[in-house]
Amino acid sequence: MSTGQLCRQEELPKQFTYKILKKLERAGLVESSRGADGGYRLSAPLESVSLWDLLRAVEAEEAVAPCLDPAYRCQWMEEERCGVHSRLWEIQRGIQKQLCACTLQWLLFGVEENLSPQD
Repeated sequence: MSTGQLCRQEELPKQFTYKILKKLERAGLVESSRGADGGYRLSAPLESVSLWDLLRAVEAEEAVAPCLDPAYRCQWMEEERCGVHSRLWEIQRGIQKQLCACTLQWLLFGVEENLSPQD
């Protein structure tokens, strides 16, 4: 599907769509081809691409809080006095697990071969 077709069909701004498609292409989730029949297509089957894969491809930040980034330095965390950090980490793991379980197949059609988001 061409960028123009995608924008018209989904009523998306062209610049926004182009930027997202480029990020997805860099992540290996879509392939592009040039020419009269050119456009973008998924690089993998719907059931093998998760929402976590998409999030990692398009978002700079994956964590619910900055302190969950390994490069982040916080005196409370380093002194092991921050109870909030461990609870945020539990939330982060839960979100990541849920997003990993939700594939494009499930999102678009409600069908999953092996998993459902409720597992």
